[in-house]
Amino acid sequence: LFYYRRCNALGQRAFKERVAPLVASSSLVHPYGLALMAGSLYATTQDTGSIVGFNLKSEGLTGIERSYQFGRSGIKIAFRGLASFEGCLYAAEEGEGAIFKLCEGHVVATVPLLKPIGLLIDEHRRLLFAGSRWSGRPRVVAIDLDTHQIKQEYRHAGMTHPAGIAVDGDSLYVAEQDGLALLEFDVPSANFTRVVLEGLPDDPEWITLSNC
Repeated sequence: LFYYRRCNALGQRAFKERVAPLVASSSLVHPYGLALMAGSLYATTQDTGSIVGFNLKSEGLTGIERSYQFGRSGIKIAFRGLASFEGCLYAAEEGEGAIFKLCEGHVVATVPLLKPIGLLIDEHRRLLFAGSRWSGRPRVVAIDLDTHQIKQEYRHAGMTHPAGIAVDGDSLYVAEQDGLALLEFDVPSANFTRVVLEGLPDDPEWITLSNC
């Protein structure tokens, strides 16, 4: 994990330092999703079947705070996206075909979804947006955080690997990995709006909105 400084007058963020892993025995191998919760930064890992947490401080991060291990003998735990809401983490896990809800490090609920990838919490709507790259029905779904039921789904012929997700007002943005594009949907109607960017130089995996 790398730490960047605040935006300067030119809208740029200067690199400051590498902040993790700090020890050779770290479980932070092949990090994917990131989420902030209760003064800590959490990261999912693709290779160690774990979610690793770091303490936040004013100048960056401290050492590893905790590591939740989920690996089981003979089974590869393939974590992808991560999000947080009301003191709990939501982690996409491809092997189980589900999104885990973790509170205090324990799985308290699972939301079935084949090949889940990117996750995003919309606190205002109390929705969890989740991308699925299942070839039978690639899509982004909006899941009610209270009932864990799918309320809406977003599909497009050019979307087969919805990796990164962001929401701005009524606009849902999806980083489409296979198509090297950024797509936009209307949140309330689920209608496809436009291709925002195409021909990206590399596979997009994550997207975040910033006023920088």
